[in-house]
Amino acid sequence: MLMLVSFVSLTDIILVASWKLSVAYDEYIITVAASLLLMCIGLIYRGLNRSETIAVVTICTSLMVAFTSAMALLNYVFLPNHRIGLDQWLLQFDAVFGYNWADMVRWSVHKPILNELMRYAYLSSLPQMVVLILMLGLGAQIRRLHVMLMTLMLSASLAVVFWILFPTAGPSAYLMLDQETASISHQVLDKAYGKKMLDLLVYGEEQIRPSQMIGLIAFPSYHTVLALVGIWFSRSLKWMFPVFLIVNLLVFPATLAHGGHYLIDLAGGLILFLICLWGAELFQRRFDRQEKPEINLRPQRTSMSHPA
Repeated sequence: MLMLVSFVSLTDIILVASWKLSVAYDEYIITVAASLLLMCIGLIYRGLNRSETIAVVTICTSLMVAFTSAMALLNYVFLPNHRIGLDQWLLQFDAVFGYNWADMVRWSVHKPILNELMRYAYLSSLPQMVVLILMLGLGAQIRRLHVMLMTLMLSASLAVVFWILFPTAGPSAYLMLDQETASISHQVLDKAYGKKMLDLLVYGEEQIRPSQMIGLIAFPSYHTVLALVGIWFSRSLKWMFPVFLIVNLLVFPATLAHGGHYLIDLAGGLILFLICLWGAELFQRRFDRQEKPEINLRPQRTSMSHPA
């Protein structure tokens, strides 16, 4: 994971310097400082043999903070993106299956309670990952935590690379909502968001600022990946699994109604998740076969515990 973070960060630095891009370094300093602080805390806990579970949680959180920031910057570095987009083909694909994003939004607004539940479920995806890191790490389920993070990193990397090569803005950038529906939909990503996406694709950003970044990837749906990660890796958290299951089942329709996605985006997210989960499991079996999660529950031995 550290190698992947380092590679993406180095790529960012090289591209920003080579293309003379304007970046808000003051905001990135805060992110770097937070990541380094968490890493130091974890290494101190590990070095002092105080708590391996706290060490794992802080180190993994540090890597995820750094990776997320570096990958988002890589996505923005390639703006404006004038490569051949897939939007028109994806719109036609949805039409073959009788799906229309505007119809989906109209359907959701006529079910206000469900619409609000989907809205909050959609917004919960990233907080869910934080909760899973804490619960798996503090629960000494270290192997599951490592596989989860590798799945997230691999899927995000592939999604960003695919979007750079084949950019998409999503149906909200092209389809219209009637005024009544737009006024009461309370979408997380609305028509204005779709317009912002098109503007970024065409004109780019004058200065790249983390505080003003938006999610750029439409296909494949990364919220679908997050929902599947939440369901799959919460299975060992018996009393929390039903909550994760219910919330993330709501994320799937919410990705369409509130996320401004094509129907095929969900299928793309499913395929991406399965490939990256398989890759992360394969990597774990190959390079971490000796790890036994239960050893983290044992008291740490010291020289005083050995007989003279």
